[in-house]
Amino acid sequence: MMSKPSRHPLARDAITGVLWFVGLFIWDAVDSYYRLKRATGRIKTDSTTMDAVEGAVLSFVGGAAAAYVFMGLMAGLLLHCVIRVLHSQPPSTKHWLRSAISLLTLGTILGLARQMITFPALYAGYPFRR
Repeated sequence: MMSKPSRHPLARDAITGVLWFVGLFIWDAVDSYYRLKRATGRIKTDSTTMDAVEGAVLSFVGGAAAAYVFMGLMAGLLLHCVIRVLHSQPPSTKHWLRSAISLLTLGTILGLARQMITFPALYAGYPFRR
């Protein structure tokens, strides 16, 4: 049995893009949290400095969250355009989901590869970079 295509494909793609980037933000935030904990655990300093660091980090995280939501909207729009090019008719939900996950995964892997090339020092601690 074939499922029907969505009645609102642009909204579906935008929501999918935002959810994908929310997942990437959570992954990034957890990674940054553990790195920051490890780095500040070695610093013996007063509470005033730590309060200033916490305030700056929270401000940065808020801005990063807004940027990730915006990037998710843009990824959803791009996803919508690419799926329209790939499929002459609106795909069924199963085919759309497979296409969306494949395209978003490919974009994420290519983005990480570009970042590893552009900023190799960020990835120097990973085993595959030795």
